[in-house]
Amino acid sequence: FMRKEVFLPLGLTRTSIGIGAGLEKHHAIRYGPDRLPVPFYDFDHRGGSAVYSSAHDLVRFGMFHLKAHLPDQKAILPDQAIEEMQKPTAGEGRGGGYGIGWGINENMGGYRVVSHSGGMGGVTTILSLVPAEKLAVLVLTNTNSGIIGMVQRDIFSVMLPKLTRPSPPQWRQMVRMRPCPWQRGQASWKRIRPDCCWTRPEPSSTTSKKRST
Repeated sequence: FMRKEVFLPLGLTRTSIGIGAGLEKHHAIRYGPDRLPVPFYDFDHRGGSAVYSSAHDLVRFGMFHLKAHLPDQKAILPDQAIEEMQKPTAGEGRGGGYGIGWGINENMGGYRVVSHSGGMGGVTTILSLVPAEKLAVLVLTNTNSGIIGMVQRDIFSVMLPKLTRPSPPQWRQMVRMRPCPWQRGQASWKRIRPDCCWTRPEPSSTTSKKRST
């Protein structure tokens, strides 16, 4: 159903439920926090998950939801339905909300951003759309890492020159990293490693000793 009604009409030729026939060689190995391959796993709710795709196909999917339909794409939804999907129906506070399959940020540095992120063992992803600019930004990793947020912000900085940015966030000032709880005992203090936890610089402190009498 998904292949016939969604993937092929949108020209998503490298997208499938599970690893499609002929796409095996394009399958990215998933890695765990120990940097070892994650054993292959499947799902019992295919269609609601277990969708494999390429970066190119996901950007094409994003362009359709920007109403920037490509010539070879079939309009599987009218533009009005796309607009309704991107209206927040559940508020999340601070100008955020959730529509139909999309998270909505009403003011990200002066822009309205529609996005969807996901993650599971050995996978972290985010697809963000800026409707006013017809811009789709996609970041995929084959490990569980918060680096996708940093990469996305850097891309936005280049593609959206008018983006207003707050003062440098704390993570920009963090210079050391330490293993996440599940890695303790397996690694020592090191510099930038996307699979580890950030740690703030140690605050300066003074100690005093009571003089013995």
